[in-house]
Amino acid sequence: MPLLAIFLASLTFLAGCRPPQVSQADITVNIHADGTTLPISIPAGSTVQQAITAAGITLGNLDRLDPPGYTVLSGGDSVRVQRVREEFDTRQVVIPFEHQEQRSELLPVGETRLIQAGQNGLKELTYRHVYEDGVESSSSVVKEVILQPPTPEIVMLGVQAPFAPLPIPGKLVYLAGGNAWLMEDSTA
Repeated sequence: MPLLAIFLASLTFLAGCRPPQVSQADITVNIHADGTTLPISIPAGSTVQQAITAAGITLGNLDRLDPPGYTVLSGGDSVRVQRVREEFDTRQVVIPFEHQEQRSELLPVGETRLIQAGQNGLKELTYRHVYEDGVESSSSVVKEVILQPPTPEIVMLGVQAPFAPLPIPGKLVYLAGGNAWLMEDSTA
């Protein structure tokens, strides 16, 4: 008999430790996705991610949720699904050549001579375009490859001043390398 009393007391004690059975009421939230608003009933205490799953909405890798997926929802809350996609676009762009000038005393003043013809180069640019709900939100260059470098145009400019003869009183003799030079009265 004492054993039965202990058993009944233990059973009563354990029954008092059982968590109360609380029924969770459903709440209604509005999900805005793909241009439509979808009211959905979910259990109270559900997160945004659970509401999206219950609505049968599939998210892409870049899609965004507002509020974030871990947020616990209350009745009447709204969730916005922002569809995000990216596209890559490759374009070829001409690189203009440079114009370089070299001064030379080998040419008279005002005379020019083309040393090297210029040629445009070519580069390939890869752009990343980000679209949010079908509208482009950003565009940026993510890769640049030079396919052909430009060749600069090089022009020689003459800077040699014309010679003005100088008067020489007498004679001037110049000996160099087995040669003799003689100037009389002027350098002309």
